[in-house]
Amino acid sequence: MNPISPERVKYLAAQYANNTCTRSELNELVAYAGTEGAEEELQRVLQEHWNTLQPEAPLLPVDWEEMYERITATENSVVHFPSPIPMYKRRWWAVAALLLLAAGGTWLWMNNRPTDRGHHTLAVQLATPGHSGAVLTLADGTQVVLDSAANGNVAQQANVRVMKKNGQLIYEKEGEQAAASDKPLLNTLSTPRGRHYQLVLPDGTIAWLNAASSIQYPAVFAGKDRRVAITGEVYFEVAARAEAPFIVTTPKQEIIVLGTGFNINAYTNEAVERTTLLSGRVKVTAQENSVVADSKVLQPGQQATFHTGGRLQVQEVQADQYIAWVKNLFWFNHATVPDVMRQLERWYDIEVTYEGTVPQHDFGGKLERSLPLADVLQLLEKSGVYCKVEGRRVTVLSGKQH
Repeated sequence: MNPISPERVKYLAAQYANNTCTRSELNELVAYAGTEGAEEELQRVLQEHWNTLQPEAPLLPVDWEEMYERITATENSVVHFPSPIPMYKRRWWAVAALLLLAAGGTWLWMNNRPTDRGHHTLAVQLATPGHSGAVLTLADGTQVVLDSAANGNVAQQANVRVMKKNGQLIYEKEGEQAAASDKPLLNTLSTPRGRHYQLVLPDGTIAWLNAASSIQYPAVFAGKDRRVAITGEVYFEVAARAEAPFIVTTPKQEIIVLGTGFNINAYTNEAVERTTLLSGRVKVTAQENSVVADSKVLQPGQQATFHTGGRLQVQEVQADQYIAWVKNLFWFNHATVPDVMRQLERWYDIEVTYEGTVPQHDFGGKLERSLPLADVLQLLEKSGVYCKVEGRRVTVLSGKQH
């Protein structure tokens, strides 16, 4: 590309930081960030913009090197490097993103429209991000806290060994003698708020549980189907067994599959239940008071939504967005403040309340779930959403407090 002047770089950076740049201006700035020699000028211009911000209360210090390491430590980072940019240039794509983040947080929050910028001081001690952990409840009511359990055998159910291996719970048959009893041995795996876990079911199906979720299943699958019940959010990769369909029940739906990858969001504090299909084929049946209300068959890339009193709605979606949590990402798309805060509440194990009118914002973008809550709340503040923190309670304010 042709070289651009420092004045042009400054203009583009200001347009981006103020969330007023056009698509062509954004493309121009991103292209410039990938050129050799852009490092010094980008850092100078964006740091200059950062220094012009005059918050009435001090913001939390940001360790940019640590945040850079978070971003570049995983292929699922918030910064996506377009090919064929050489490796030596890629670091500055990440750095440019961080500097743009410092200039206003718009890299992650592309669609916000702050209406009332006010005063807010973040508390020093905040909740930490969620991590691997769950509670296993056996058929006899015995509970095993998997957070503290060592790797190896954690329980025996009939002729099935229940094992913990590096953050994963696995059911393994002992030879060919494992068989279902007259009364199935039902186990339940539950994740509290602030926890997630991975489970390998007796048939080899893998289930990922998001925070505040549960799955009930037999220690041995037998009969003509494989049936489990869930609450919260679970992503499945189902082991194919044509002779025994895999069936998932939620408080409002029944999903029948033969072999597929799909995500179910069935939190009780969400307005709708969502079933998103990534591969294969599923049949979604909505139920009200044990009566079938509607039924749809999904194709890959489709999502079925259902709310009480309505009908199943099917739409094409970017399915990867709905399993971003499996890759340790938040992915917001036209999300409201309550949408965002419900996810934060479950992941950071906090209580969210509202004081006055709920701010009207439209958030979009990806955010690593490994970020401390303090960093996330600081991003919200930069976008015009102010919070008061008292212990584990986060109160969303209607505006800046003076």
